[in-house]
Amino acid sequence: MSGQWDIEKRRQLYIVAFQVVAAAALLVFVWFIAHEKKYKEVDVPQLVAELSEITQDEWHEEDQLSLKRRFGLAANDFAAVGYFGPNSNMDAAELLLVRVNEKSQTDAVVEAMKNRVAYQCTCFDGYGEDQMALLKDARYVTRGYYVFLIISSDASSVEREFLKQIEP
Repeated sequence: MSGQWDIEKRRQLYIVAFQVVAAAALLVFVWFIAHEKKYKEVDVPQLVAELSEITQDEWHEEDQLSLKRRFGLAANDFAAVGYFGPNSNMDAAELLLVRVNEKSQTDAVVEAMKNRVAYQCTCFDGYGEDQMALLKDARYVTRGYYVFLIISSDASSVEREFLKQIEP
């Protein structure tokens, strides 16, 4: 009889321990959700236009077709897109800001950006030393629902200004 009693006590102890662990896990999950950093809503095309004026790079606003052709991304798949591309095929400077609808889209956008930079590196390899330097300093910035690519002669200043604009 006492053996049966010990088994029952042990079973109840396991149940209580499981409930405590589950409650703690739930509290941690809720804390992470509540403390997720929020970023300001910005007008993406306008912000990219403002950021394009920070440096001496020469670029112009690109259309959705250029975005699709160069990055394989359809602008309609996202909440907002702003894209400035190089004025000529001999330049590598680009700015692309995407506000994704869902965070699950972030990895695909970053991958498309990295593929674009890798492709550009093959185009300039061997003769475009100054453009290769820009490409090697390409910045990929992901904050909340924003994904930003900066290929610029002053990428660090553009990145700082971008972060300043979206930080709460």
